[in-house]
Amino acid sequence: FIFKGASIAYDSLTDITLTAENGKISIVFASRSGPASRVTRFKQGNLISYRDNVTVPDSEFVRGALFCVKGNVSIAGEVNRDVITLFGNITIEPTASLRDDAIAITGRIHAAKEATVYGMLYEGGNRIEYAAHRITDALTWLEDFRYNRVDGAALYAGMKYRNPDSVLPTVWGLAGYAFESERWRWELGTEQAILRRIPTAIGVTYYRRLASEDDWLLGERENTAFALIATEDYKDYYEAEGATAYVNSHPIRDLSVTAGYRYEETNWLYANQNLWSLFGGKKRFPLNFRSVDSTTRRIGIAEIDSSTNGAIFLTADYDTRDRAHPFDNTAWHLSLDFEISKPGLKSSFDYNRYTLTARRYQCVTDWSCLIVRGRFGNSDGYLPMHKRFFLGGLGSLRGYDQKEFIGTRYWLANVEYRVQLKKPEFLGLSVFWDLGQIANDTKLNGDIEVKQSLGAAVYLGDDLSLRLAERLDRSNDKGPILIVRLSHTF
Repeated sequence: FIFKGASIAYDSLTDITLTAENGKISIVFASRSGPASRVTRFKQGNLISYRDNVTVPDSEFVRGALFCVKGNVSIAGEVNRDVITLFGNITIEPTASLRDDAIAITGRIHAAKEATVYGMLYEGGNRIEYAAHRITDALTWLEDFRYNRVDGAALYAGMKYRNPDSVLPTVWGLAGYAFESERWRWELGTEQAILRRIPTAIGVTYYRRLASEDDWLLGERENTAFALIATEDYKDYYEAEGATAYVNSHPIRDLSVTAGYRYEETNWLYANQNLWSLFGGKKRFPLNFRSVDSTTRRIGIAEIDSSTNGAIFLTADYDTRDRAHPFDNTAWHLSLDFEISKPGLKSSFDYNRYTLTARRYQCVTDWSCLIVRGRFGNSDGYLPMHKRFFLGGLGSLRGYDQKEFIGTRYWLANVEYRVQLKKPEFLGLSVFWDLGQIANDTKLNGDIEVKQSLGAAVYLGDDLSLRLAERLDRSNDKGPILIVRLSHTF
């Protein structure tokens, strides 16, 4: 090394430490002044190379740090301290064990999923995603807050243990209390990896939760914000207590498949219409399943309050998006949900139900994107009210009332063209077209009207959007509907 005019021999280095703090990565080299004995150098145990490639075989243990200037590093054995290369790449083989951090200043890091890495991995100044396997990192504190017209305010807390390097299973527990429904909520679960080459795990969960079939419309946090701020709750609910056993696998990159058996006892819970909200004024929350006609709702309440549902299910999700910037790259997002409920599975119902969804994110220019979503749902047998499909409003046919239409089969298409402005960068604009058709206990055919709406949106920052939608059927006498979203999804 040459540092401030002084030359420092590589074999005089006594320690090399990699630290990351406040977004800054530092490499600290410690050296001795004067010669060292052979015993000192042996205890030190550093492996240092200037221009040659460095390989750590499966059977080799490097007691200290590994430092390489120009060469590549390949590790199949064990390294006790940091691994650093300035101008090369680092390859971590499946049999490797790294006890500390690794960084490739100008190169890349290729880490096998089967490798054991207790520290962090960095390429340049950026941390790359790889499981951190320290015991303290394996324990995760879980917490959540939810607010809706059935449970009111609900506080949750729990713990999760997950260590991919260990043969021990992942275990978690979450519990909370809903103050308006005066009900305890909980979830206990465990998951055990059974294959690593094709990541596969089996798991079991036991729970009492406030369930909803409307999660595809919007997430729990967004719905909580609407309820707290504006007396708006876009979901319908029922209580489900039971257990699920499943197998989850990732056979190829970007694909997740889960299959299992679920048994639930359900209960009906009424909405608390007079709950507080920040800007609600005298506005009241609507009834649970308020869009359903009185006869169907009365039957549905009785079925929820006296039934059990045992079902075999299959879900698949294929997603090539960049999750942090989903609209900046061309990608596919495909998903399948399939459910079979039969008396032989300890169910009060007899039906098959499935939903297929396909999304295409197509970049047109560097600053614009075409987004197309198609969704198809079908069933046979008898679907109870809480398992039927709904269309209309936020997340589906914008311009119509929320969950205005109910049915046993449907199709939905959404087309949107988004433009991200260069100045100001936080502002985006779009136009969209929604159309769909839904049938209740009948087949989809040309006699059923295709519902359509047109609209435009303004996107502010990463989350907030304002959307104005107009329904196109002749029954419309309300004019355009303004929709506020706290996410940039449909």
